[in-house]
Amino acid sequence: LITTTGKIYKFDATECLVHFTNAMEKEKPEIFLTNHISNPKELTSVNEVSFLVSEELPSPMGENITAFPNTEKGQEELQKYEGQVYSWQELIHHLSSK
Repeated sequence: LITTTGKIYKFDATECLVHFTNAMEKEKPEIFLTNHISNPKELTSVNEVSFLVSEELPSPMGENITAFPNTEKGQEELQKYEGQVYSWQELIHHLSSK
């Protein structure tokens, strides 16, 4: 997460990024980046990846979110893992409604 003032925040899990962003009061987020399972060392815009929520793929903080490089790859993974694929905005809504 990079704010409008250039401050950088790093998170171990996507769910932490979402919850932190929802709680921000003074600073404003500008750029959201994440890694994905196909290339965990590279940061990618959250708008380019898809997020699979599946109990079969646990994440560090327990929301079971795994990022994939695109929607097609996320949908392919539904053949292997039971769950739901979300875009970034859909994931924010999903986590906010819990």
